[in-house]
Amino acid sequence: MKEFTFFIGFNKNKNININLKNKNMKLIKVTKNHSKHYRLKDGRIGSVYNSGYVRVNTKSKYNNSNRFYQINQKVVICDNFERVLVEKECERLKMLQNFENKNC
Repeated sequence: MKEFTFFIGFNKNKNININLKNKNMKLIKVTKNHSKHYRLKDGRIGSVYNSGYVRVNTKSKYNNSNRFYQINQKVVICDNFERVLVEKECERLKMLQNFENKNC
């Protein structure tokens, strides 16, 4: 298993910067809501949202799919499924990294 490290620092606006040092996942976009989109090693896009969700787009023949599915853990409450939100940015990145290691 490849090791990856996180660097957590603060910029002038006191926002937290988290840099993922990994050769496979490449940061391709940061939205105005500070959601981060990464290119996975099989060409799919993984997204990490500040709301606590982690999503990956579906595999398609042409890789132009705009459908994303959640990879957050599911919990059953009264016959309904709910997703567990991940509060920490570094844990969301680890979840995406683990997904890539298993599935890409």
